[in-house]
Amino acid sequence: MDSDEKKKERLIAKKEEWAREKRGLSQQAREEGVWVRQNPLGRPTVKSKLPPGQHLVQGFPVLDLGTHPEIPLESWQLTITGLVNRPVTWTWKDFEALPKTQDTSDFHCVTTWSTFDNRWEGVSFRHLMETVQPLPEAVFVYSPVMMGIPLTFL
Repeated sequence: MDSDEKKKERLIAKKEEWAREKRGLSQQAREEGVWVRQNPLGRPTVKSKLPPGQHLVQGFPVLDLGTHPEIPLESWQLTITGLVNRPVTWTWKDFEALPKTQDTSDFHCVTTWSTFDNRWEGVSFRHLMETVQPLPEAVFVYSPVMMGIPLTFL
């Protein structure tokens, strides 16, 4: 194991230890068992928006172990192929040039936490689909992030 791998292993071990100890969490998060990174832009909200079984958090829980893939933007690509009229591959520069949209919405995670009034910005899924034009027989979208979601749902 080289020194970079050893550093990553030590980092993961330390973060797992902190997770067990609930270090770095607010008192509320410790009591509720919620992992919270505070969002200074969040505003107080009414609990009536909270679905049954969800816990309200401010910001987004930290759900990684601190290791992230290093992908140089010069080699980043997004490719959409399959049952589409216009398969496409965008570089980072191409993708950044696409029209962006802004949205404010609530987010309810399957791990039972929710956060309200999140501000999002980026290229819309709708724009991607209008660009590639799925064929009528296309039924699902598959990616490592969106595991087989029916197109009718999106």
